[in-house]
Amino acid sequence: MILSGASVTLTSPQWFSIYLKEDLGARDENIGLVNAVQNGVSLLSQPVGGAIGQRFSKKNLYLISLAIQALAFLIAFLAQDWTWTILMSVVLGLGALMSPGISALIGEITDRATRATVFALQATVTSLVIMVRGPLQGFVAESVGLRPLYLVGVIGIVSSFLIFLKFFPEVSQQKNKQENLKTEKKSAGSAGDWKEQVRQVFARRDYRRNFIGLIQAGILWRLFVLGFYPFVDIYLYKDIGWSLLFFGFYARLSGFLSSFLTAILKIPFGKIIDKYHLRRIFYFAGPFAEGIMFLLMVFARDPYHLAAIFLIDTIIEEAHVLSVSALWYDAIPLEVYSIGSAVRGVLYQFSATIGSLLGAYLWATLGSASSFCIAGTAQITAASVALYLIREIKDEK
Repeated sequence: MILSGASVTLTSPQWFSIYLKEDLGARDENIGLVNAVQNGVSLLSQPVGGAIGQRFSKKNLYLISLAIQALAFLIAFLAQDWTWTILMSVVLGLGALMSPGISALIGEITDRATRATVFALQATVTSLVIMVRGPLQGFVAESVGLRPLYLVGVIGIVSSFLIFLKFFPEVSQQKNKQENLKTEKKSAGSAGDWKEQVRQVFARRDYRRNFIGLIQAGILWRLFVLGFYPFVDIYLYKDIGWSLLFFGFYARLSGFLSSFLTAILKIPFGKIIDKYHLRRIFYFAGPFAEGIMFLLMVFARDPYHLAAIFLIDTIIEEAHVLSVSALWYDAIPLEVYSIGSAVRGVLYQFSATIGSLLGAYLWATLGSASSFCIAGTAQITAASVALYLIREIKDEK
């Protein structure tokens, strides 16, 4: 699975917003619409995907998801104008039907004791692949344009499909039957009382406080930051003068930092965070640093200064990711974690759909400087509210 994922990562096209604007003639509001369509379809697909993930082979779901991604890239490669990418967004959004089952895939093929190691290995390989992908795609895009990257992406996914089909182990049918029986027994008495399960998510004050602290940060990010991200690449390309080769160089450097931090520093970071109960502090650092980054972008015009700002944010984000993963277990009781995660996913996708349209509108009407100020203020506000509300639950066993 790691080899298959590496093949997809290596060949997945970058700089989609630049391709939309420069090659397909999209306006800012068109870019927002394309992103909103994908998020909206994902929002509708995820609840159905949960049921699909329980009923069908996880291996087959992964293969279907690769086929969907290949079809989306093929549509982008053949696109004659930006309207074609609406169909691409619908196809990618339907891929969310597979995501709940795929999320459980590693759980089926690994033991609990080795699961974290597998995720760490996967993250390290992905970061190392990104180091190669950045300069390679930057060179290709600068030489022959962005469109061929989507054909390369299709070829990469076909390769990934064949690798996965060849090397992925078949999970024991007996094991699957046993796991399904366990799931059925656990859910037999609760199939009709999902409303009660939702109520339990918010029943305890300490969990409810943490849930609100985390969810508001995620919603604010999707409403007032996510929608601007497609335009950041365009801003760097058109206004600051980053060439696609420079984009590739930056991707290589950030990929190196991510792989280094993942492979070398994440375990010590995790131990420090757990030992000294610093989860909420490190969580606060992520959106706060990103907010400062956006505010600095109002004034920074030098390409190298901006690259340095982004790299510092990348380093801080590594610690933030560790914290947010752990803090959600202090926000949703384990006995209703699945339904709590579903509530979180629906709220996030709804916010992302609105944010994609809002970001495009604000960028088109207010310009880059005001948009960066809005994004920076939103992130600093989200970080401050989270720091105030979140409390680690130290006595949970």
